Amino acid sequence: MVKKIKGYKYNTEKEASEAREKCAKFYGLPKKDSTTAYWVNYSMARMDDDILYYILADYSVLNVLGSPQEFYVYYEDQSTGITTT
Repeated sequence: MVKKIKGYKYNTEKEASEAREKCAKFYGLPKKDSTTAYWVNYSMARMDDDILYYILADYSVLNVLGSPQEFYVYYEDQSTGITTT
């Protein structure tokens, strides 16, 4: 299935992880007495023949990650493992 995403896309998991860390640091996470480690999380998807990682847009990360963009990704059907378009 193809889905339109508004967010931040990254070519590698390392880039996505670094963006997640940047957001956590901005919000002072993780805190000593909290179970929350990160402000946002990233996901993996496919776009054409490439794997990409992305963070969904949210007003709370605009100051950290900048303006989001819109892009399309393919999602696998979790029940069958088949990618549909």
